[in-house]
Amino acid sequence: MSIIAVPVDGDQVSDHFGHSKAFAFVKLENGKIMEKEILATPPMQNRHDEFPMWFLSKEVEAVIVVRIGGGVFRTLKESGIEIYKTNPTSLESAVQGLVEKNLEQVQEDDLVSCGHKH
Repeated sequence: MSIIAVPVDGDQVSDHFGHSKAFAFVKLENGKIMEKEILATPPMQNRHDEFPMWFLSKEVEAVIVVRIGGGVFRTLKESGIEIYKTNPTSLESAVQGLVEKNLEQVQEDDLVSCGHKH
């Protein structure tokens, strides 16, 4: 079984990973959704470091994003969490895209910008 984290706004993938107010934690087994839990993003002092800690405590193996900043991208990668890019879509469509291997893994050279300076 694998666990995927997805920033959400209602039933849609949130446009900006680091500012998402909630995340869906989706448990997959043999390509099927076994369980889905939506949790509010906890208060964080340093999101770059705390997102990986939160996700690892939930046994997350991968995240699906529309956009992500370089700092959190690097700390997630260093923690062994894979990062996949989707276009703005529903949570269900994004997860299905991952299951069907239609999402590309985000690489350092095609880093998805967060749109602001750090």
